[in-house]
Amino acid sequence: MDTPGADIMDVFGQERLANAKVRCVVILGAGQQQDRPGPGEISWEQGRRKIQLQARDLLLAACHLLGGSGVTDLRILCSGVEETEGLAADDADTRADIFFYEVRELTGDGFI
Repeated sequence: MDTPGADIMDVFGQERLANAKVRCVVILGAGQQQDRPGPGEISWEQGRRKIQLQARDLLLAACHLLGGSGVTDLRILCSGVEETEGLAADDADTRADIFFYEVRELTGDGFI
């Protein structure tokens, strides 16, 4: 017995996989200057930068992590490792050592 719509899902899924884009995640943690007084201006600059990256369709998601593990934020970007490394290194908050970062390439099924 065939599942209704299974052929549509197969075609859709195959198209999505064929058109999957490279994605990277930037894992951010508290840097040496995380608790210094007055990081507001840097935070505002970083907020503007995230909006610019979203407008260029590079930034898919930016979120804060709760729980105190030392990892504080995640950012998912539509770019390869080299470009993402450059973007992360140029962030105001990483330049000011408010955050340290690690870049990892994501693999998946092409649905993000």
